[in-house]
Amino acid sequence: MTPINKNEFIDILNQLPDIVALDCEREFSKKKYDVFLCTLGFEERSLTIPEKLSSIKYFSSQYSVIFEYSTNTEDNEVNKPRLSRALKKFTKFKPRKIIACDEEGFTNNLREFLNVVSHAKEKPKVLLDISVCSSKLLLSAINVLFEFNICLHIVYSEAAIYHPTYEEFQKEPEKWMTDDGFGIARGVGNVIPSPEHPGSTRENPPLVIAFTTFKPERTNAIITDIDGTILKEPGKRIIWIIGDPHMSKEDKDKRKQMQRTINQIDENSISVEVSTFDYKETIKKLNQIYKDKNLDSHIYISALGSKMQSLGIALFCYVRPDVTVYLAVPKEYNPKQYSEGCKATWEIDFGSTKKLRELLDSVGQLSII
Repeated sequence: MTPINKNEFIDILNQLPDIVALDCEREFSKKKYDVFLCTLGFEERSLTIPEKLSSIKYFSSQYSVIFEYSTNTEDNEVNKPRLSRALKKFTKFKPRKIIACDEEGFTNNLREFLNVVSHAKEKPKVLLDISVCSSKLLLSAINVLFEFNICLHIVYSEAAIYHPTYEEFQKEPEKWMTDDGFGIARGVGNVIPSPEHPGSTRENPPLVIAFTTFKPERTNAIITDIDGTILKEPGKRIIWIIGDPHMSKEDKDKRKQMQRTINQIDENSISVEVSTFDYKETIKKLNQIYKDKNLDSHIYISALGSKMQSLGIALFCYVRPDVTVYLAVPKEYNPKQYSEGCKATWEIDFGSTKKLRELLDSVGQLSII
């Protein structure tokens, strides 16, 4: 009898590219891209990669696109002159475009732009800087980019300091745990299922996979919107994803404990530690939960984790479209206590999205061994 194998998600993870250290000068010298996508934010690292690219000899991009937020506009505008100057140096042929990423028509605007680029050139090369992308923006942008046959290269600048530090939290815990405290953000804007990841319509009981943050009000708002009874009696209806940060063991242990305290995750709660840096670990853990729980539950993801966790969620949901992703935007971020500096730069070169889609589409298919 001919042996038949059913392709599993775990079987293709080693075929996905790793995140590796980025030397901008070595990687991009004499390189030409068709599109460079970046985000205007208040963090200093929003400028790191654009300014590095602007200093590289013979690097160019035909188009540059700036994503702009509706929150903290005055804070973000401080970095706009420097960002514009950097882009002007390597954007050779076409004017820079600005796309408001919080508007309802964002994905259509991005899709229309990429349509123009794709008609002008077969398989354009796209460079995406996710350094200051929100979860909402990253999930939406990746979803649209996957629709096109492009060469996708992702770059990322890692902050040197993430707030709150352990000392800051110990000094004023209420600042990070209560709705009144500012912390890294304040207030809850729209709480919505992701339009790009609505999930299935079946009536199974909800199971929430909640990626922790350092201010619990948005997570609580998402869980309440899914089912108002879950927070009162969570039982086995919430699986908390504790971010395992890209830090020294001592610092990461402190930061994981802060997440547990801020989100009131005790020994009776179900929790899993997942790297904030290795996007493939996010895929692996989400898929394991899916295999264990999907038949009995409608899985919801509260997607408020790190950039790399959000990237993992995007790839996971491409393969598992029956999962619903929930998003919540704060009314205001705290630019003084969000992050500081840039520790290192990183890259993930996905190459052809057509080949990437074929790889992801192979999950669940039968093959002859």
